[in-house]
Amino acid sequence: MKSYLKFLSRNMLYTAIEAVGLIVSLALVIVVGSSLRDQLKIANDVPGGRNLFILGPQSMPYMEYRDKEALASLPEVEAVAAFIPSQLSVKAGMEFTKMPVLIADTQLLSLLGLEVTEGSLQSLQGGRGVALSQSAARRLFPFSEALGQIIGIGTEGYGPYGEIEKEEAEVVAIIADSDYSILDSFDVFCPMESNLTEPRQIRESDIRQKGSGTIVHAIASLTDGADIPAFSQKFISLMGPALDRKEGEDIMATAYRDLYFSPTDISGIRQGNRLYLYGLVVLGLVLLLSAVLNYMNLCSAISGGRAKEMATRRLLGEDRKEIFTRIMLESILFTAVCYILAIILARAIVPYLNSIRPGGIPVEFRVLDGPVFWLFSIAAILLVGAVAGLLPASMLSSFQPIEVVSGKIRRRMKMCFNKACVITQSVLAIVLVCMSIALRSQLRHLETLDIGISPRENLFYFHPSWYYSSDVHLLGDKLASLPDVKSISYVDGIPTHIRSIAPGPSESIIQIIRCDTSAFHLLGFREKEAFTGVKPGTFWPEEALVNFGDLHEVYPDVVIGGILEPVRRLPVNAEDLYSRYAEHLFTAVNVTSDANLTGLLIETGADHKAFRKDFTRIVTEHYGETIGVPDLGNSYESQCGYLEEIIAADYVDLHRYTSIVTLFGLVAVFLAMLGLVAMSTWFASRNARDIAVRKVFGSETREETLRTLRSYMVLALVSMAIGIPVASVLVRRFLDGYADRITGYWWIFALAALLVLLISFVSVLWQTLKAARTNPAVELKKE
Repeated sequence: MKSYLKFLSRNMLYTAIEAVGLIVSLALVIVVGSSLRDQLKIANDVPGGRNLFILGPQSMPYMEYRDKEALASLPEVEAVAAFIPSQLSVKAGMEFTKMPVLIADTQLLSLLGLEVTEGSLQSLQGGRGVALSQSAARRLFPFSEALGQIIGIGTEGYGPYGEIEKEEAEVVAIIADSDYSILDSFDVFCPMESNLTEPRQIRESDIRQKGSGTIVHAIASLTDGADIPAFSQKFISLMGPALDRKEGEDIMATAYRDLYFSPTDISGIRQGNRLYLYGLVVLGLVLLLSAVLNYMNLCSAISGGRAKEMATRRLLGEDRKEIFTRIMLESILFTAVCYILAIILARAIVPYLNSIRPGGIPVEFRVLDGPVFWLFSIAAILLVGAVAGLLPASMLSSFQPIEVVSGKIRRRMKMCFNKACVITQSVLAIVLVCMSIALRSQLRHLETLDIGISPRENLFYFHPSWYYSSDVHLLGDKLASLPDVKSISYVDGIPTHIRSIAPGPSESIIQIIRCDTSAFHLLGFREKEAFTGVKPGTFWPEEALVNFGDLHEVYPDVVIGGILEPVRRLPVNAEDLYSRYAEHLFTAVNVTSDANLTGLLIETGADHKAFRKDFTRIVTEHYGETIGVPDLGNSYESQCGYLEEIIAADYVDLHRYTSIVTLFGLVAVFLAMLGLVAMSTWFASRNARDIAVRKVFGSETREETLRTLRSYMVLALVSMAIGIPVASVLVRRFLDGYADRITGYWWIFALAALLVLLISFVSVLWQTLKAARTNPAVELKKE
């Protein structure tokens, strides 16, 4: 081992390149592996989870609470628990705040393995008791014991100067935080059996008889080997015609383990994106492969430097097996040291990775700990170390002492494997660079797509979803007094964020933006034809709706003011929830009196920061006066901001995923550059004598430089010939997922090719020039 450490210290450049490559790639693999484990844990770590199913249509599972008793009587059902997530106002001490509240049967905690750390399940059954999560208990009662405390819980009142309709509840239990449960995090657990108003109204709801009420989600434990199709038919019969499901949708039980990655639309459930997760895993493995190739490449390339040592060991009695084992242990030790440093680096980069984490990865990145992590770490060290050391160990153990003395070793080393490693690394870098550029180009294309309006600049949109119009107009009057406000208009919905729907001709659906005349002009709807002009009471359909059917058959009294250019209904690639109800969906604008509208469209000056400050102050005061909650952050919905910001927010997830792919792409390029630098350094030292001889016979520095650069450029060209076709297939498959996508993207591959050539050139230039400028007398004297 002492000789190995001495060898590393004498070859600092190679050691640094091997170490940096392994540390960076292992750090990213550790974070990706931890994320993979966490996300798989969500669906697989519940005892008896293979028998758990969420009930209802797979596209949107739900049921009426009153059907729970009938469901529980079915022979396939061992246990069933209903739940519904909510946002309620909670008062602790003198402060109100909105919190995520889970209203659910207490049996849900047992079914999903959620631990009650203080109190008991029995204390939650009946009465007015609630439970807090551990984090909420610490937040609400930082200086006292939460158990036994009285909190206010309820919903905001409606109408001018409404107040919180609150009830007192006692904290009777504390539930362990679980970031890795299928349920979204909640602060308050409100038992469905409670005497509080919210759960009581759910229990008494009767949609089929009264035509209104509340639906819930339900998770059931079914018997082993339950016949799901037969159970589904019983469920359909039980729910009757009130069951809203897609045509042909006959399965009414989605496996709990499949729920996390399923397209099922259900509130309160964490759902990941399989593409995002598997994409991360592939990226991590690609980087690890590149780093291992670097290690193998350099170790095999400089193995000649240890040839004399190994020949001496053979002469002193070590056999081939002992030398092979020695080199393998050295490789594993080197990998272990790099792995420890990689853990430190992984912990350091976790905050940054979480800042660019896509919404399709709902659990935060972290570095795992505990015995399972260390067992996997030991396995990873052994595997990576063994793979990385296999080729160097085979080469060094195969050297014969006579070959070392006679110089045959030098002649045997033809660099074929080393060139293959460099080509493979470059191919991986080309593919990731192409994917990164394609992602960014597609993102830019989506962000600049025409959505059918030409809005004024500096439009601020605000829609408090639960307010009456009288409250909104009162708020509008206050905001109109701000010096930076040019005009106030009223609107319900904006393009890509439409709030209202109505039936259209021939069973189609119309998504309607409702606005006053001022908002119509501010948003800049483009008129294809104008009949009556823009005035209250007029209806403005897009041309596709007019061509589809006669609106007057559905709405005999409708006044069509004109026809609009197409208006985009949804963010690009967003799931269309209304497609379950109708095959054809259209957009229209209904110009109406502002008295019936509950949203604000505010034209401001260019100083957005100053307006936001004044806006926050006035809305906070208004909420304090009308509902008693002077907390802006908890009282208005997130769709509030300047128009361009709201539309840009639709692409935040894609922005973040693009950033992750770009990060991995840059690391891949970095590893490829390290490999080229190391190879050029070794190649220059190996060929110094040949260059010196040629220079003695008249060769010039320029000729030697071009000769060496040419060999590297050939490797780059081979890499492009392999990498660009692979990248083109992957880019095309990625773009096929978008209805609106970039075209003529050949330039992506041309740009990637130029980047690879430039990187290859820069990486090897210094060592190439250094070798070409060698003084023949000095170099030949070494011989």
